[in-house]
Amino acid sequence: MSVEAEIRAILSRVVTGLDGNMVLKDAELLESGVDSLDFATLLLEVQEAFDVTLPPGQEDDFDTLGKLIAFVESAKK
Repeated sequence: MSVEAEIRAILSRVVTGLDGNMVLKDAELLESGVDSLDFATLLLEVQEAFDVTLPPGQEDDFDTLGKLIAFVESAKK
């Protein structure tokens, strides 16, 4: 499974009633039906799933699916 597909699956699992496949990569997550608690949970789940650590204090920099995917892909290289 690709990084993008796995992150979208995590998003679908974390946010009740949201299909992660329908979220545009450049849409802000907090404006796509993701509340702040869901956002925090998503970031934690992604870090655990891919064994990566987001830079401390920069969590808000990953406000779109595309930015989160790009970070994980670059961190996994």
